[in-house]
Amino acid sequence: MKQLKNLITVSVLSIGFLLGAAKNANAATLYLSSNTDALRIGDTLEVIIKIDSEGAGVNAVQGTLQYPQDILQATKINKGESVFDFWLQEPLYSNDTGKLSFAGGSTVGSVGKSLHVLRVLFTVKGSGKATLSFVDSAITASDGSGTNVLSTIQSLVVNSAPKTGGSVVSTQIPAPTQITRQAVVASGLPSKPEITIPLFPDSTAWFNRTDTFIAQWKLPPDVSAVDTALDQNIHYGGGDSQGLFDTKVFPAISRDGVWYLHVRFRNNIGWGSMNNYRIAVDTHPPLSFEVKILEGNASDNPAPTLSFQTKDSLSGLKEYQVAIDGGDALQVASDKFSGTYKLPLLAPGKHRVSVRAVDYADNSAENDLTLDVLPIASPVISYVTRDLFSDSQTGVAVKGSALSKSDVILVLHQKDAVVVKTTVHADANGNWEYTFDTQLKNGAYTVSAQSQDTRGALSLSVESAIITVQSQPILQIGSFKLGPTGATISLIVLLLGSFAAGVWFWRKRQEKLALRVGFAETEITKIFKLILDDSNKMAESLKTATPVDDEYALGRLQGNIKKMEEYLKKGVGKINS
Repeated sequence: MKQLKNLITVSVLSIGFLLGAAKNANAATLYLSSNTDALRIGDTLEVIIKIDSEGAGVNAVQGTLQYPQDILQATKINKGESVFDFWLQEPLYSNDTGKLSFAGGSTVGSVGKSLHVLRVLFTVKGSGKATLSFVDSAITASDGSGTNVLSTIQSLVVNSAPKTGGSVVSTQIPAPTQITRQAVVASGLPSKPEITIPLFPDSTAWFNRTDTFIAQWKLPPDVSAVDTALDQNIHYGGGDSQGLFDTKVFPAISRDGVWYLHVRFRNNIGWGSMNNYRIAVDTHPPLSFEVKILEGNASDNPAPTLSFQTKDSLSGLKEYQVAIDGGDALQVASDKFSGTYKLPLLAPGKHRVSVRAVDYADNSAENDLTLDVLPIASPVISYVTRDLFSDSQTGVAVKGSALSKSDVILVLHQKDAVVVKTTVHADANGNWEYTFDTQLKNGAYTVSAQSQDTRGALSLSVESAIITVQSQPILQIGSFKLGPTGATISLIVLLLGSFAAGVWFWRKRQEKLALRVGFAETEITKIFKLILDDSNKMAESLKTATPVDDEYALGRLQGNIKKMEEYLKKGVGKINS
């Protein structure tokens, strides 16, 4: 890098903060970039305001850049390379307040890691540490809702030195670490260096990010010196030795285009072949474009045709990506694209279609529109089976009318579950009918019908009356029906009731029987007591010689025995009754 009179060291600090206004998962970074890291007071500092959209499309930005006016003086703003093509607030600066304000927008969305906003030139007028930072900033997504997706801000810190005096050590672009060793004696010129750059790993590809970067290579044992340079001239002739090192930090590339990192080795024989490592940078998205619908924004065509086309002047256009209602993008190679694209079949209703043009550096420009697919005439369901037995061989019959010779999509469903789906064809008069022969379980069902013409255009869906499926009744009296389930429940109730009544009756009979047995026991006891008394009296009479007493005692005993016989017969009869 060319050594200038005045030295100023520029280092980038990342200051991340979350904005409460960001309401979705998208995130974008507003940051400052400068490839200048060695200036003295009086020279120019170039700062580029950039956006890393983090894969989201953005179409507007606003912010205020603060800078210390005692150290830096803004001198020029260049908006010619900006991705924003109109300005709600023209970029203006005031060296009295040390503020630069801007608000720009675009009719299309842009996607990239280094989207260019503004290029600002400052003159370094004082020495010391100066911080350039943003306040009151926002980045708007091109999502139709104006969502603020700004999540991170990066500031720039500048350390300036007086016009004369010692050098200032750069924290952004440090000098390469020198290697001290004794090189072996070579028999030929050194080999061409094999260069590795993590930020730009493929020398044949295009990249959309600029930043300070590290280059590395392996040193063969015979190498004693290294020569490097970074420019846009593939035919660099070489310079002097810069020492012996295997790693070097280079400043951010300041302009889009193809650059070359030149590296060569020297040994005791001389300088070897130069490796001109290609670094291709494209931070600008493809040109903005318009998307149109050939059939108009409102049409009953279910697969309308889009018209769009653009180009990319640097890395070239790689592909288009078409997304419908936020779904997965459909990819269309640019070399096979003729300017029109037929959408897949769409259901009736409004749809948001987004078209993104992507270049080979993965920058992209996008535009979108809303189209309205109008429905064709809906079919009419004139008849449907309302009641059906689950064990019947008869299915659900449905009849109706629709557009002549159109297809009618029929769906038999139970709540949200689809049971059967089929398609029938309407005749020349528009009549159609169908019978579902699927065995159905008990429950409520409906049939939906939707027309579809030869283009694939659909109507709105219509629903039938509720279809009730139940078991066939075992008993029917008038409007009262008793099915297997009801009969089973009734039988169980009857059995339980009969059992309960039997238990109650048995308990009552046992209670009654117990009372009668107790009464009989008491009476028998009384009778046996009388017989016992008569027997005793008869035994006493036998001791006397009077025949009359004997006859009286015997007659009394016989009478009591006869009474006991009659009473026992009656008592046993009562117990059995």
